[in-house]
Amino acid sequence: MNTNKTLPAHAHQIHPYDHKVNSVHLDYFSSSGTRLLLQAPCFVFDELCYRLGNSYKAKCWMAARLEEVCSLSQDAIEGYINMMADHLLEKWNPGAVHGLGAHPRTQRIKVFQFSMDDPVSETVRHESTQ
Repeated sequence: MNTNKTLPAHAHQIHPYDHKVNSVHLDYFSSSGTRLLLQAPCFVFDELCYRLGNSYKAKCWMAARLEEVCSLSQDAIEGYINMMADHLLEKWNPGAVHGLGAHPRTQRIKVFQFSMDDPVSETVRHESTQ
């Protein structure tokens, strides 16, 4: 009797860590001595890449926005980066419901602050994606 089960064709193609690829993480060290972890949903990052030209430019854009406000509170930084992303995406497609405006607050760009000495663990990264 053969007890081996055949998996459906798509089952073996699913990556076991797919829950971690629904967002893009930018680990940023500011000039003011803070460490920021920026977590952008993939649809927002993809839209920024499309609008700015490529992923390198999108990461540079996010880093520049973080540097502008890195000395402020976590909530202020998060609000600012979301406002700037809204503005940037709206500029290219006025009146359209784009990534950030179409999704609830839980689907927006999130920012986490750490001191330079604190390691950002995988647990923090994983919990931040839920």
